[in-house]
Parts: sequence; C-alpha cells; structure tokens
Amino acid sequence: MDKFRAMQTFIAVAESGNFAEAARNLNISAPSVTRLVNELEAELGVLLLNRTTRHVVLTDIGKNYLRDIQDLLSDMQYAEESARGANNITY
Repeated sequence: MDKFRAMQTFIAVAESGNFAEAARNLNISAPSVTRLVNELEAELGVLLLNRTTRHVVLTDIGKNYLRDIQDLLSDMQYAEESARGANNITY
C-alpha cells in the first residue's frame, strides 16, 4: 500500500464528507478511494470513518489522525519547498 496516497485519500474523504466526491476531486474511481481508506484502516487497526449510505463521519480517532497527518503532510510540503529553494539546479 502506498501510505502517502492512502493518507491523501483519507484527507479528501474527510474534507468532502463522501467517497464519490473525494474520488472526483482526486481523479480516481470511487472503488479505489474505498479500497485505499479500507487498507489504511486495516493497517492502523482502527476505524477512522463511520459510514452509512448517506453520510461519512469521522470517528474520534479519525479526527485526531486527520489533524496529525495534515500537520505531517504540511511539514513534508515545507521540506520539499525548502529543498527546492536551497538548490537552483533544475532537471
């Protein structure tokens, strides 16, 4: 599993509140979104989202995980931008 991709997918679902919209926003299929989130939950051994036919709601663990990975991904983006700015070599 590509954990980075799974995290991005989870964030998209959490922010949009539904799998179909997250799929559209990510330009991937809805079944792929479902699979990635399910794999992430299985790897973590926790339920991040409560699902019904009409709603997707973050669990308490999901809320904490969302906050933590948003911070992590923000730090990663900052590190990449910093590295690019430190070196003016282009490929």
